[in-house]
Amino acid sequence: MTLKKYKSYSFTSQDPVIKEIKWIMGTENLTVANMTASSGVSDNTIRNWLKGKTKRPQHATVMATIRGAGYDMTVAKRGKNSQ
Repeated sequence: MTLKKYKSYSFTSQDPVIKEIKWIMGTENLTVANMTASSGVSDNTIRNWLKGKTKRPQHATVMATIRGAGYDMTVAKRGKNSQ
């Protein structure tokens, strides 16, 4: 999974990485309990992301959750014609 970096991206509702976590959960058919067990991140934290209570999750917590689901998030250099 590669996330697109925006030069100036201002979100008003939630960090876009939460959308990625929702996608992983749907694709892998994972519940909050599954994510908690595999990542060590509390169920309240994950529920707050999904319900929109947390707007800006901590990077380390996001990475633990993504990696617990068997995914990895990378940073890739853009090509000349990319935005």
